Amino acid sequence: YMERARMVAKWSHIGYVNRLRCRAQPLYGSDKLAIAAKFYEPILPVPAFDDRRPNWESIRIVNSMVKSYTQRAEDSSDMIDKFAVVTPAAVALELPRFILAGHQPAIADLPLAFDNVLHQASVKLQIAFPDPLLLQYDCGKLQELARLLREKKA
Repeated sequence: YMERARMVAKWSHIGYVNRLRCRAQPLYGSDKLAIAAKFYEPILPVPAFDDRRPNWESIRIVNSMVKSYTQRAEDSSDMIDKFAVVTPAAVALELPRFILAGHQPAIADLPLAFDNVLHQASVKLQIAFPDPLLLQYDCGKLQELARLLREKKA
């Protein structure tokens, strides 16, 4: 019994030490974090890049690897045309109001064309119903039915 208790205590201690080592996170002082924050530069695509800064050659290489939203939309337009064929079973029209609650001032400051990139994908997933009069003139059966209904009504 004592041997088994000793083995259980040993393995539980090994598990405890292993958990401590796996959870270990590096601790950085506020001075190191402040220095790192000074060197922070967001990586923007080339069209949004400012050429007037020093050392722009090395940064331009990194920025050329990032695509703008317009470039991404152009690259994926063929895929959207081919594969965006199944319309969703339900449409949630008020979803942005709930998701973006509290961000209305930031959204109001955006230009009106900020979501033009998403227009093609959203239109491909919508159902467009034509005018009923156009359906009637497009289909011979409906034209004949309309004529018969007019005769019956008269």
